[in-house]
Amino acid sequence: MKMPKILKFDENICEYSKYDKNSPFVFKKIKKIIHEELPRLRLEHVGSSAICVGGKSIIDILIISSPPKYQLISKKLSLMGFQTDLIKKTKRKTILFQGMIKYKHKIYSIHCHMTHSNSDDYSNMINFRDRLLNNKKLLREYSKIKNEAIRNGKIENCDYNAHKQPFIKKVLAMNSMYEEILKVAEPLYKKGRPGDLIHIDWISKKLFDLKPTIEKKGHDFDITYALAILHDVGYSKMPKSYNPYDLKIRKAHAKESYK
Repeated sequence: MKMPKILKFDENICEYSKYDKNSPFVFKKIKKIIHEELPRLRLEHVGSSAICVGGKSIIDILIISSPPKYQLISKKLSLMGFQTDLIKKTKRKTILFQGMIKYKHKIYSIHCHMTHSNSDDYSNMINFRDRLLNNKKLLREYSKIKNEAIRNGKIENCDYNAHKQPFIKKVLAMNSMYEEILKVAEPLYKKGRPGDLIHIDWISKKLFDLKPTIEKKGHDFDITYALAILHDVGYSKMPKSYNPYDLKIRKAHAKESYK
């Protein structure tokens, strides 16, 4: 009989530890195992091990698929050795699969969260991960909060997660604010100059790379972000067939952008 590649989950092995540099390689090993049976399945490395922060040695993986495929995926994951519905008290709408894997003489826990790309869980996990990867200050703050929870004896899942929730909500709210600014800007740029929409999308991503420099110079990042994203929306109010290089048009667009 063929032995499963994923070991049986044991909650007692999940102990808090510093960030493990092998985590990306463990994720790749798990990804390879899953893709042997489900080659087109989209997998994202999320959670603490994806952002180089200490945790419970859990490799969190987001499985993104469509609900009609859930049954087939669940069956194949079970055959690999994953177990599901082991944690019943959860507010998430994802389907949780758990297991363990050995890598270089160490046992790692696995949490696979299956959901679809339009779910709140998907956007929240991806946004939180990307936001912290692009902001070292927030990353340090999150690490401090996690360490604080452990020092205060909040080891059980409910207490541990509750301690992190205010920070997580704050980060997601910040993301929502930036997304709302983009939502306001995009339809206006569609009416403006050709290429502005692509340009503003590039600026949005670049700003997060420049965030440490912006803050080091004493500037407010939120205000800088809004100004950078909205500075050319005034072209949407200009008359048809205008010349964007005309000085009068440029002055007029600046006034409209200011409004």
